[in-house]
Amino acid sequence: MANRPRQATRADIPGMHVVRLAVRENPLTTSAIQEKHYVPAIESTGRGWVIEEPGEVVAFAVGSSIS
Repeated sequence: MANRPRQATRADIPGMHVVRLAVRENPLTTSAIQEKHYVPAIESTGRGWVIEEPGEVVAFAVGSSIS
């Protein structure tokens, strides 16, 4: 059975950041995005979703309502 996305919470932020720092297609070249920047992105300006494999975030997506 495939893991289903669930809404991200603050507790997921460290795992989300690990995933973000691990990407090769669109790597961060500076430390401009920090864990504190995820809070508004998943709570006020948008929403986030994560996929976990036994207790570990392995993927995430964030959608923003900022235009």
